[in-house]
Amino acid sequence: LPKLERNETIYQPMVPITQTFFEKYGLDQTNYHFSPCRPDLIRLHTDENGDASLQVIDVKASDELSMSHRIQATLYSLIITETFREKGIHTPVDLDHAGIWLYGQDSPEIFGQHLTIQFLDNFFRYQLPEIMEAQLEDVFWHLRPKCELCDFYPYCRENAENCESISLIPFLSVEGKRHLEEQQNPVGRHVSSLSDLSGFLSSDSVEAIMDRCGSLRNRKDHLQ
Repeated sequence: LPKLERNETIYQPMVPITQTFFEKYGLDQTNYHFSPCRPDLIRLHTDENGDASLQVIDVKASDELSMSHRIQATLYSLIITETFREKGIHTPVDLDHAGIWLYGQDSPEIFGQHLTIQFLDNFFRYQLPEIMEAQLEDVFWHLRPKCELCDFYPYCRENAENCESISLIPFLSVEGKRHLEEQQNPVGRHVSSLSDLSGFLSSDSVEAIMDRCGSLRNRKDHLQ
């Protein structure tokens, strides 16, 4: 990477997570593990100030730029920055902009990283430790198609079937499930099981409550 000339690009280098990354966010290495990252492309480009810096570009098979794409590319930028700091490599990494190369496009779509850097900083410093330290029974969970790739899927699937969770409803969004669990059915139970949902859908105020969640709006009949 330090030997790249301007406008040269390297494909899928493997970048390890170094001790400085853990120290930056106050994470104990005995409790956390991150696999090495493999950005699709890293190019040495000329930034807005006319200086050479390394810019991350991730390649996606989708047609639209999503927030998860931005977060992934920004995370790569932060990891490379910390790896360079530990290894004593002085080539600057572009923390202002990164790119996502979408399907069928002739060039990557460049986006600003300032907001995603703030998001990741807050996640690693505060949200991730809170998640890791929580009791398992208190952790919010929801089954969805992507879960089938996770090692914990059999546990969550068995849990969902045993308690007849509303997670068993196909295509119920994460936000939709969380919104339902915050409500109460006519007998005062939070809506977490299929029977809870049945009672909730029979109440007079259900449509107004569901309208407050975009993925549930106008879906009363479908859920019934």
